[in-house]
Amino acid sequence: MSEAPQRGAFARQRPFASASPGVGHRRIATELLRERLLDGGSIVTSSLGVSMEPALRSGVELRVERCALDSLRRGDIVCLDRGDQLVAHRLIALVSSGGRRWFLTRGDNNLLPDRPLPEPAYLGRVTGFRSPAGGDWSPPPSHLEPVVPLGRLVAAIRSKLAIF
Repeated sequence: MSEAPQRGAFARQRPFASASPGVGHRRIATELLRERLLDGGSIVTSSLGVSMEPALRSGVELRVERCALDSLRRGDIVCLDRGDQLVAHRLIALVSSGGRRWFLTRGDNNLLPDRPLPEPAYLGRVTGFRSPAGGDWSPPPSHLEPVVPLGRLVAAIRSKLAIF
């Protein structure tokens, strides 16, 4: 596994957990992280939310590195810019349509895939994760199948069908 990335001023920003709930602050943090990755750097950020559980629990540190699109494989966890936040979800497919390339992704714990995002939204691939307390970096889990508890699946179907 490669060495830990440099911990520069922008490498440790947390776009998901702004000190202020305003979208503007998250946008600024996202832009700083985007700039660092596009310049060929790497970032360390924290995962928030349950969309990638149990593979990546909320609060774990993620190492994201820029890599060529040709090196991406189905099942990689990619970091994409959704506009006001970064999202790290599993790559389902990279498809071409209308002269553009699109990323199709899904969180392991989500029932449905994310809305497709165009190639410019791509920032990098998650190359490692570790406990928020530090320690050694581990490679990201590689499973592709979502792990959704049965109760959550039933609740999602009921809400879609408006069944009480």
